[in-house]
Amino acid sequence: MKVLLTHIILFLTSITLTAQPITWERTYDNSQSYFTDFARAICESDSGNYFIAGSSLISVPTNHYRIWLIKIDPYGDTLFTRLVGLPGSTTRAAVSDSKGGCVIAGYSGQSFTTCIDKYGNVVWERSYGGSSVQMHKIIRTSDGGYVACGRISLRHGYLLKIDSVGFLEWQRVFTSPFSKVFFDVAQVGTEFFVIGDNETAIPDTANIALSRFDSDGNLISEKEFSISGRQCVGYDVICNQNDLIIGGGTTDENNTRGQLFFARVDTSANVLYEKIFDSPYRNYFGSMKLSSENRYVFALSTIYGFSLLPEAIVTDSLGNTVYRRTFYKSNRNEGEFYELIVDHNKDIIFVGLAVDDFYSDVVYACRTDSSLYSKTVKVGDFKIESKDFALLENYPNPFNSSTIIKISLSSKDYMRLDLFDVSGKFIACLLDERLNAGVTALELSADMHKLSSGVYFIKMTSQKGFTKIKKIISLK
Repeated sequence: MKVLLTHIILFLTSITLTAQPITWERTYDNSQSYFTDFARAICESDSGNYFIAGSSLISVPTNHYRIWLIKIDPYGDTLFTRLVGLPGSTTRAAVSDSKGGCVIAGYSGQSFTTCIDKYGNVVWERSYGGSSVQMHKIIRTSDGGYVACGRISLRHGYLLKIDSVGFLEWQRVFTSPFSKVFFDVAQVGTEFFVIGDNETAIPDTANIALSRFDSDGNLISEKEFSISGRQCVGYDVICNQNDLIIGGGTTDENNTRGQLFFARVDTSANVLYEKIFDSPYRNYFGSMKLSSENRYVFALSTIYGFSLLPEAIVTDSLGNTVYRRTFYKSNRNEGEFYELIVDHNKDIIFVGLAVDDFYSDVVYACRTDSSLYSKTVKVGDFKIESKDFALLENYPNPFNSSTIIKISLSSKDYMRLDLFDVSGKFIACLLDERLNAGVTALELSADMHKLSSGVYFIKMTSQKGFTKIKKIISLK
């Protein structure tokens, strides 16, 4: 009887322990990289483990990007890391295979995929050609193969289908007179629904484009629409019962701040319900996933004063906010969430980057329960230094010949913008004048300032004495 009772107690204890959510946060720094590591994708592996996929800027023999793959256990501890892909390659997309490994959709000018087994070995790697390709998402299809989407030649939508070992079945290019990008793809039966944007001839305008394809990649239909008549981009699409859930980015009513939206549409792209997450701050969409049958979770980044911080939102089925949390480490200056995964326990893992005290980007990951709780993460009491101005992310970054720097002001102010190299040596004053409220953009030319490959810093100073520093990377 005592033995039976002991077994019952141990069994009940194990159930209790198993039910406890595992929460943690981790940063991962590649010792071979040159100031820059970030994560863009995460997928499940074997035995409760995960693969985090991103990129590192490698300095030897010359500055170039490589895909950096990290395998972690359920507690976020590193099992192994690998550099994969050709020099100059990077990724935004990874998906689990059927054997505990992962398949990465990457690009290094042309598109390619690579399969890594659960031990970190390259099983296969295939290239598919193309020029100036960016791969944004890859999914595993019902026949055991994979479909990936993105853009090609910087302005056309791109979709490809491969079999279970990476051999090409078909690839399609969908041209646009201006710019078309495919950001996500979902399979419904034998068809594929692709969400993205389609820019128009009018500057700074874009509509959501929902495209429907058959199993051979032939376009069945495409429809453009907007949310509340605002400029918007659809980034993620989820099939839920008979409808499609779309998440993405839009603007506020004055077209000055980025906001997030949630929309439910039918398979003909008729909008059934829409919701904009209006915020007094500028928000950047990262990812959206189904958390449970009636809830969705969003990864995003928000500008608070001087800092860009990672955030998360859990909503109900109508997009109403149930939980919202800001995540940061006390010794980190900034951070961003790019992607998330909801695992089989309904725990959530977010991945992105954090900026350390040396202005180096490191991979940042955080695991929470379904209510966004994590016992190791400080939440929500960040001190806002200034709402008056922000030095926005330059684009592109890294850059080759030039990059666009944007300053956002809430009111007219006198601003100075200085350029420094990685040692702190002053290079040039880029701006020294009074600016009007709103967003001001200026172009930084690498040739004009004789910039070689490396890390540089932009320092913005206001007349009131506030400063903001942003790291930029030149690749020649």
